[in-house]
Amino acid sequence: MVRVLKLPQWFVGLLFAVTLWYFTFATFRENFWLTFLFSSAVLALYGVVMGGDRRLRMSRYEAAIAFWVAVALYVFFFVFNFIFSLFETPREWIEQIYDSGGGVPWYYLTVILVLVAIFEEFFWRGYILRALADRMNPLPALILGSLLYALVHVIAGNPLLIVAAFIAGAVFGLLYLVTKSLLATIFCHALFTVAAFVVMPFR
Repeated sequence: MVRVLKLPQWFVGLLFAVTLWYFTFATFRENFWLTFLFSSAVLALYGVVMGGDRRLRMSRYEAAIAFWVAVALYVFFFVFNFIFSLFETPREWIEQIYDSGGGVPWYYLTVILVLVAIFEEFFWRGYILRALADRMNPLPALILGSLLYALVHVIAGNPLLIVAAFIAGAVFGLLYLVTKSLLATIFCHALFTVAAFVVMPFR
């Protein structure tokens, strides 16, 4: 009798994410932002259907925390970017991140970034991190969840993006575990990415 290997639902979701991220970063570069938006939406739907966090609540206190966390994260990456831009190869990696989607109108990009932040948080924090936290202590769950979030970005072939994804993932994950508010994490994520790509880009 052949024993069928039964994988955890969150692990199946992770394999799904790797597949979608491959098509996003390695295949559809000309329509990067639209493909990225579609991939994120599919993952969010998967996470919600599989029992991920759907509670969208946020107190004023949690909103204030999310805002200042976004500001602190932006300042950290501003310094991070300044240091790495002094070297030729890391500077090319930074330019590669901004050149991924080509020239896109700022209003169009803003809408996409906000939607992507919503979808990513539903999947990565509301589903993956929550599933991990249900099975292990918060700290290992946070580290593993951030590592998985970073590793799917390996497909992009940009070492700086992988490191940035791990750091941002850890910050968003910690905010989620502390506040228990998915909306606060979405708010923080959206603020940071819009600031970093539209309002005050690092390039």
